[in-house]
Amino acid sequence: MSPDTPPPDTPPTPPEPPDRVYLPVLGVTVAWYLGLGLLLLLWAMFFADGAAASDCAPNLVCDPDVDPRGAVAAAAPWFGLAAATSLMLSVVLRLLAETWRAVSCGTAAAVIGAGLSTILFDLLM
Repeated sequence: MSPDTPPPDTPPTPPEPPDRVYLPVLGVTVAWYLGLGLLLLLWAMFFADGAAASDCAPNLVCDPDVDPRGAVAAAAPWFGLAAATSLMLSVVLRLLAETWRAVSCGTAAAVIGAGLSTILFDLLM
């Protein structure tokens, strides 16, 4: 018997669990918020002139004098709260979900964090 092989009566050692890597999950979550935030910002900068007054829903109060750029700026703290909630949730999901990949955890965290922030916004406002 060679010195590298264990004796036949020793039990095999269990494999070590894989290390949890959190940076890719955080990156996916941030990518969702940056991508959608950039689209919202581009819409507010180039395509929002008069859109709020012309495309108003039946039960909403639409003010044609409201500047969409100001509305986007006023929503920035809530957007940041949703992003922070999603980032914290992505770490928790990555810790708990052993079989999920980074893209799945990051996407789920972005969706759930945005939903939680929407519920919080509705309760507070």
